[in-house]
Amino acid sequence: MKSFEERTKIIRKLIKARMQTNPLPEADIPEYMLDSLPPMSAWGTPEGTIFATIIAYYETKTPQKTEIETINEIDSIDFHGKLPNKLNEYIKLKIDIEHSMFKRAYPISFIDMCILIVSTEMGYSLSNNISLTGKEAEYVSQHNQTVKAKNAGCIALMWIIGIGAAILLLTKC
Repeated sequence: MKSFEERTKIIRKLIKARMQTNPLPEADIPEYMLDSLPPMSAWGTPEGTIFATIIAYYETKTPQKTEIETINEIDSIDFHGKLPNKLNEYIKLKIDIEHSMFKRAYPISFIDMCILIVSTEMGYSLSNNISLTGKEAEYVSQHNQTVKAKNAGCIALMWIIGIGAAILLLTKC
């Protein structure tokens, strides 16, 4: 399970992704300040709502439950019988209601990207069929390349450290 700090870091990634794909000049903070954004402020953003909803969905979902059954279980809001039957549509509706002032910056394509990023970061098996296009697809591609590069760098560093340790042990013997 990821710590509160690690989860907050993922929310900051979502904020950064939204700032790059769907900027809100009237509400965005400078990117260099994003890391110092207080955790509770990050959790109070639309991205915090998106993150919390995705987590609630995946922690409630079982193989026996359909998507709509899972959504019904995690939601107590009465949508007058019009609860969406897909996770991305449900998140969009929550954003439209809870963060209506900024809803234009959260199209379904961005929400799909968030589902993909959060699922990957949290280690969830993605059960939704998500296909991204445009700016969101480009962002996820860059994100995946960065993660692969970091992983390759860590593996190379571990290999070098391992060789160094082996040489050190051999010289001590």
